[in-house]
Amino acid sequence: MAKYIKHYYVDGENLVEFFVDKNMGPNGKTHPRIDGLDVKFWFVDSNGIDYCMSVVPDETVITPENGLGEGAYSVWASEIAGQFESQRASVASNSDMLTRLSKTEAEVLAMAFDNSSVESMLASFAQLAPTPEVLGS
Repeated sequence: MAKYIKHYYVDGENLVEFFVDKNMGPNGKTHPRIDGLDVKFWFVDSNGIDYCMSVVPDETVITPENGLGEGAYSVWASEIAGQFESQRASVASNSDMLTRLSKTEAEVLAMAFDNSSVESMLASFAQLAPTPEVLGS
């Protein structure tokens, strides 16, 4: 099992200041030092601030604070599903991306999001990205 967390980046030097209202500080930014942190998704919030959806082992203690929170899998997956919907709509409205994917707008909009596991969610997002060979052309 695992715990599901949402976290923002922290100051690259003091490692405790979560960047919830900016994307960078004078010391750069990094992921927080959390035992077993496994970042799965990188997103941008409605204010343009970078954040991550990650998993940690069950035994990792998470103390919620501004910029760090733990939630049930269903809540975590729901937020990721919302990001998928937004990304899917963006790709569907971008003719260059449709060309790179060799898909029509309707095909992209019909792509399903599978939240049955972290791996299936990652695979859902992979549908929206051109293969490296296509990117190089």
